[in-house]
Amino acid sequence: MVAEDMSSKIQLVAESVSGIQEQLIAIRDMVSKNTEDIEVIKMHLESIKQQLRRKVDLEEFEALEKRVLFLEKKPAP
Repeated sequence: MVAEDMSSKIQLVAESVSGIQEQLIAIRDMVSKNTEDIEVIKMHLESIKQQLRRKVDLEEFEALEKRVLFLEKKPAP
């Protein structure tokens, strides 16, 4: 009787451990997928940063626009 009780408790523990292992595998897979997604996001951010570096700041553009207007109004020698 005691052996049967102990055996059933061991069986419950084994099933519980098996369930936990399955959950850990699912979590590992999710982390792996998220890691891949983060790498893709990093590549996109780097691309955006490079594109932004090439763009002209609004203040710089306005200053350049004023200089061009000034030069266009200036009489040719």
